[in-house]
Formats: sequence, C-alpha cells, structure tokens
Amino acid sequence: MKTRLTILLLAAACLTRPLSAMDPVRHTQISGLFAMGRMDEGVAQTEKEIKKDKKEAAWYWLLDDIYRQTGEDSLRLVVLNRALAVKGLRAYEETRMRKAHALFDLGRYREADELLASLKPTRAVRNARAKCALADSLRLHPLAIERTCMSDSINTEWDNLWPGVSADGSTFTSTVVVGKKGWVRSTDDIQEDLYVSHRKADGSWQQTRPLAKPVNTRENEGACSPSADGRYVFFVACNRPDSYGSCDVYYTIRQGNGWSDPIHPGAPLNTRAWESTPFLAASGKELYFSSNREGGVGGQDLWRCDVAMDPAGKLFFGEAVNLGDSINTIFDEISPFLHSDGSTLYFSSNGWPGMGGSDIFIARRSADGRWNRPENIGYPVNTHQNETGFVLAATGETAYLSANGTDGRKQMCIYEIALPEAVRPHPMTTSEGIVMDKQTHRALQARVEVFDTETGELLSTTFSDKTSGRFTAVFPQGRPAGFNISRPGYLPHSRRYSESQHEHEQLYALQPIGEGSAFTLENIYFEFNSSELQTATSGMELDKLVKLLKEHPLIAVEIGGHTDAVGNETYNESLSLKRAQSVADYLRGQGIAPERMTCRGYGASRPIADNTTDEGRARNRRIELTIQKFPSNK
Repeated sequence: MKTRLTILLLAAACLTRPLSAMDPVRHTQISGLFAMGRMDEGVAQTEKEIKKDKKEAAWYWLLDDIYRQTGEDSLRLVVLNRALAVKGLRAYEETRMRKAHALFDLGRYREADELLASLKPTRAVRNARAKCALADSLRLHPLAIERTCMSDSINTEWDNLWPGVSADGSTFTSTVVVGKKGWVRSTDDIQEDLYVSHRKADGSWQQTRPLAKPVNTRENEGACSPSADGRYVFFVACNRPDSYGSCDVYYTIRQGNGWSDPIHPGAPLNTRAWESTPFLAASGKELYFSSNREGGVGGQDLWRCDVAMDPAGKLFFGEAVNLGDSINTIFDEISPFLHSDGSTLYFSSNGWPGMGGSDIFIARRSADGRWNRPENIGYPVNTHQNETGFVLAATGETAYLSANGTDGRKQMCIYEIALPEAVRPHPMTTSEGIVMDKQTHRALQARVEVFDTETGELLSTTFSDKTSGRFTAVFPQGRPAGFNISRPGYLPHSRRYSESQHEHEQLYALQPIGEGSAFTLENIYFEFNSSELQTATSGMELDKLVKLLKEHPLIAVEIGGHTDAVGNETYNESLSLKRAQSVADYLRGQGIAPERMTCRGYGASRPIADNTTDEGRARNRRIELTIQKFPSNK
C-alpha cells in the first residue's frame, strides 16, 4: 500500500544485480536514498557516479529501474540512449535489451521487436519477441468498445484506484490517494482513504465522499470492495495496532445508514506477509485476495478461503488456498473479481503475456471446478500502461477499472467500459426486499439464500439489515432459481424467483413459530404427474425443513399436498396425498420420527391463485406445512 514499501523492494532488487566495476558501498548508499523517498538526491548522486565512469552500465540501469517504478518510461529511454552512445560501454548488449523493454513499456512494440531481432536469439530474447508479437496483435484487433474516464463525481483531482461496485450497480467505492497527482517524492505527502458514491435516480453518480470514521484513519486504507449485496465493505489497512503484517484485510458491516467498526479477521486470513485486494464472492462462501505469503507460485498470488457467517452476519475465514499455476505466475497477480455468476474470474497480472505493465485477464471455471487458462481481455481495455481493479455489476454489461491516464491526465483514473458479449460473464440480476415480523411489523435480520432449482447449487447468501430489514439478493438471468429466508424462532419463507420481482421492492413477513402457523414449501419439485420427489432440485428446501424440525424436536406438523384444478377430484386428492407422503418419507430418512408428521391430500380444494393461468396453476401445486403441536416448554 505504501509507496515507500514499493521503493524498498525495488532497492533490494537493485542490490542483487551484478555490479561489475561499480563500488558496492556507494551503490548501497544511493539505493538507500531512493528507499527513503529522496528521489532528487538519489538521481543527483547517480549522475555524479556516471560522470566518474561513463562506461559503467549499472549506474544507468539503476536510473532505468527507478524511472520504470515511477512510470516515467520516456525518461528510461533517454537514460538508456545516453548509455548506448558511450563508446566502450560495459554490458552493451544487456543495455540494448533494457532499451527494448523500455520501448515495449511505451507501447512501441514494433520498434522493440526490431531491436530484439538484432540481438543474440537467447531464450529471453525469443520470449520478449513473442510478447511483442502478441501485444501488437491485440492492438491491431481491438474490441469494438471505448473506455471512458468517469466524471468528476467519481474521479477526484488525485490518483483514483481500486473501483468497487455493488451487484445492483447502486453503490460505487474507490481508493483516493489524497495529495497524489503523479509521482510523489515523499510518502508523507499522501493519504490513502476509502471513498463512496451512490447512484442517483437519473442514473448519474453523487459526488464521491470519504467514508467516515472509524473506517478511514490517519493511516492508509485502500483496495476496498463492496459485497454483491452492498452489506459488507472489505478493505486493506496498513500499520494498525492490530495488524499482523504491514497491510491486512479488514471489513465493516452496514448497519442502517452507517457502518460498524472495522473488523480484523485475524488468522488464518491475515499473516505477517502482505494481504490485499480482497473480494467476497456473491455466494458468501469464498473470499478471494492477493498475498505474497509463503507457499505461493511466486510474487503476489491469488488465494481463496472459505467463509462462514453467523446469524448476526459476522464472518469467519478458513485456511487460505492458493489458486495454483493455472492462475498464478512467478510474477504478480492482484485484484481478483469473481462475478456474481460464480464462474467468471477477472484479475490483473504482469506475469501472463500482455501489452505491458499489468493487464486484465479473464478465466472461466469449468463444471469440475477447475479454472481454464486465463486470456488477455484485449485492447483497448488493456494498454501499455497498468490496468488494475476490474469490476462489474451483476448484469455484466458495464465494467470499471483503474489505469494510468491515457487522455492527458497524469493521475490514475477510473474508467467505464461497455463490454462486448465475448468477454462478459453470465448475466445476473438483483432483487430488493424487506424482511419483517408478520405480527409486529418490525424489521428483522434474516438469512437470504438463493439457489439454482435445477442443481440445488447455492448461488448467493446475504442477510437483511437488522435496522431496516432491507436486503439485495443476486439471481441468474434465464435460469430457474429459488430463495429461502430464514431466522431462528420463525417459520422459513421460500419462493420461486420471478424476474418481474426485481422491478420493485418486495415485502416478506416471517411468521413466528406457533400452533396453527403454516408456510408453503415452494421449491419442492416432483416428476411430472407423479409423486416421485426430485431430490436433487428439492434437496436444499427439504434440508431447511429437516433443520427446523431438529431444532424444535417437540413440535408436530401436518404435511399438506395441493394440486391445480387440472384432472378429476379423486385423482388430484390421491396425487396430493402421495406427494405429501413422499415428503414425509424423505424426512423420516433424515431422522425425523414418523409420529411427528401427519399427511393430508387436499387436491385442488384450496387454491391460492387463479387456475386459469400457467403461473397460477404452478402456485397451486404446492406442499404446505402446518404446525399442529408446539409445546410451550420447547
């Protein structure tokens, strides 16, 4: 997070280079100046050493390294050309190789390739030429898009980094490096803080503002990302009293219109190493982040860990697992973003072949859980500059990233991009709701789980806000889905998702458990015109029922089967009873005593919707559970 940390790493790297005739003590002294942020002094002292011995290439290389780190590639070319003009320059061919790299980093791929072609065809030269060919090809075959620097409502006058967006596209976060408009000579002159903006009714963004205390402090906070439901914000903070290393992952929970105190998850998520760019998957079950901890492939790697939520919404993190060499390289991979579809991963890397600096890559997860080989997302999403922090809303149509200004701006800018189909994820949508107590009408905090009704796969998890009862859930477009709302002491509420629901906020009233209380199990499915349960698609709903009955071992229930009005009365009553009995059989197989269950078949006698429409008939075909016995000493 700290610029000073980056310079320290650079200085350490410079010390490992062959020094030839260079005075190693002097080299260490000058590298120390750069490490302390005393850039002007470091450059002046390096120039003095060059005057003493113009033929020593290592001094030019030191300036090349520094200017590369500060993003001043044009100055690199000036320095290297000066070196190559010196007759008798030591390490002449290596310096030409460095010039080729500088040309590549400036986006001058063909010039770089021409220079490389004149060098001895070593493995490094062949690899560098392949990179030139790929970068040139990407630029010659651009995506039919434009990337547009966002308005001043989002971009400030300083460097703007790490965009984040909620799944519904209503909340936008970013990191603002206050005081930084380009390279700074001292890290004391900058302050990294988290900023947030909300979308207005007309679609524009409110003026971005820093998050209030206790999230932002006098130390650096950055790399923030809101969860898909907007309920959590993850971020990275450095040098806090409870930190394990230089920079650790923290999160805060939305409470009404405010935020909780930042929570430090501790180990095993955080270590003495560097952890950054966290992202919580929409499922709520995985956290992705970047770290240089031991056990990785190399450099900064992408890692993931399992996540569990307690009823109050606090998170618990499992052991970190490296994503492996199908994603990570020996160089740096950062800013992972797993789209709400759960299978499309975007990240930034300077290790996979690209156009220079850090590029955005896309990898898709196959059915067996493995990641396909990452692909460069293409130009002009990527350029010869650094592109990081690629994020999307649920629909996958619009992306955001942070990059060096390519439109005359010296500072980092957050860009907006309308993505073409080829690099989009599977489209998702969102639905808003409010959970309340059916009797008192007070807001409730409840767990909301969305699942695929064909596979039973859990797609997303969220909790309603304990103050307002509001939640935002993520649903797949064009795929059957259901959701379940649950809270201890209340009957669960299950529904099949309809895409018309996202058009307005839905109200969900949970009923306290008591004698005579009833609820519909909407996401239980049977074979057509049969009482045979589709356990694969009904499993999640049935398991919720098993959990309820085991938590309350003294209650007795009636399982009532209902049909639509198609078919004769006798057949419908028989079919509805058999379906109720199939549910009871499943529950018995899960350890629920048979004497706690009574089965009834009501046929079409108790419709809850119009039997003249497909949608109405589907609602009438249902299983209802009624609490018949609920002892007060439960």
